[in-house]
Amino acid sequence: MLKIGEVVTGHVYKIEEYGIYLKYHEYDIFVKIIDLDWNIESLEPFKFTKIADEMKVKILRFVKNNQYLGSIKDVYPDKNPWRDSSIYPIGKRFYGYVSSIVDYGYFIKLDTGNYGLILKEDVKYLLKIGDIVHVVIIEANVKKKRIGLKLINDI
Repeated sequence: MLKIGEVVTGHVYKIEEYGIYLKYHEYDIFVKIIDLDWNIESLEPFKFTKIADEMKVKILRFVKNNQYLGSIKDVYPDKNPWRDSSIYPIGKRFYGYVSSIVDYGYFIKLDTGNYGLILKEDVKYLLKIGDIVHVVIIEANVKKKRIGLKLINDI
């Protein structure tokens, strides 16, 4: 039986849109797509890995029989873009690009690897995916993993 928190090296034997399956001895370990990588743009399992790849995985939870839930990103906590709240002080400026557009605003990928949100009501002109923007942090809540942004040109 595997221990919660244990890190093992398994082999990818199945890839689905929602995650990957690894085999470690007689154990099956499923890794949800959100637990693959700290960079959420890597959340395409078919691009992230291939069958027979060897990967380290941290055991998160026992499911049943010889099945477990695991995390690959938790093996590498130093890559967690939320690990250090001091890099998000109010007033700090970043460059980023528009990565997605939702009804209420624009998600901007910052050079730290995190995403911040500019509310549509705070933007004077239309942005499109891929636009490079200069932004300033107006709000940061590392515990909730939220960063509020404003365009520099709109301040």
